[in-house]
Amino acid sequence: MNIKKYLLLILILLFINQNLKAIENKILFKIDNEIITSIEIFKYSNYLVEMDKNIRNLNDKEVFELAKNLLIKEKIKKIKLKNEGVKLDIDEKILDNYIKSIFSTKRINNFNQYKEFLNNLEIEADFMKEKLIINLAWNNLIFKKFSSKLKINKDELKKKINNQNNINSKSYLLSEIFFEVSDKSKVNKKYKEIKTYIEKESFKKAALIYSKADTSRDGGSLGWINAKALNKNILKPLSVLNKNDITNPIPVPGGFLILRLEDKKTIKDISNLENELNNLIRIKTNQQLSQFSNIYFNKVKKEILIYEF
Repeated sequence: MNIKKYLLLILILLFINQNLKAIENKILFKIDNEIITSIEIFKYSNYLVEMDKNIRNLNDKEVFELAKNLLIKEKIKKIKLKNEGVKLDIDEKILDNYIKSIFSTKRINNFNQYKEFLNNLEIEADFMKEKLIINLAWNNLIFKKFSSKLKINKDELKKKINNQNNINSKSYLLSEIFFEVSDKSKVNKKYKEIKTYIEKESFKKAALIYSKADTSRDGGSLGWINAKALNKNILKPLSVLNKNDITNPIPVPGGFLILRLEDKKTIKDISNLENELNNLIRIKTNQQLSQFSNIYFNKVKKEILIYEF
């Protein structure tokens, strides 16, 4: 980034709590026929900082990079959705349910409450509404394209549950960083870069900066996951970790995974077979769809030209 662009970056973030009219609006990026302006990055940076305490710990340049990368990713998805003939509109009830699933911890349960929250930030509701619709439409597109390729062996899952029922089983509290490299020979170099940043800052900040997974917005948090839901190539490196340790890069479809063991516990497994099976199917489905999404997005990204001004 040259001096002129960096000064513009500082200008944008220096006045992040002031009126938008004080900032000159310039086109910073062009993605096919979509553009990203300085005002757009300003507003989105403001939104991210207000929504996530982890992002508040980033410096100005890191917030800018995060907002920029998320907006570029959104524009690429928007272009592909339009090329697929997907209309960016949605039933209000579906949108309300989606908002509730994301923001219920902030006591935001529908679009009207979300709109009030945005008004307090001086951010137009339509600006963020489109982002929510793009995410929903993209998830629907991925399901439509790849649901037939899901590999869920119910018999194998039932056997796994039955073999572990009525005995003590482990549950892991995990965080993740999913990263990609253009050449497999660069995996260790990228891993060292990320690990150095983790040691200097924190895993949550590293996830915000480096992770390409949707969980990056939550500092990489995956929550508690029962050992039954984990593949052998993931469970094996986890089993030897101590609390707060991280794994070496784990190869997964589309890239590599770094996991951090936040905590672990042993539980008496007396769960209902049907409920446990449905839960495992849901977890496995989400894991595979997330992998398909990352792979498909990278394919789409290669077909789209990005210009920086």
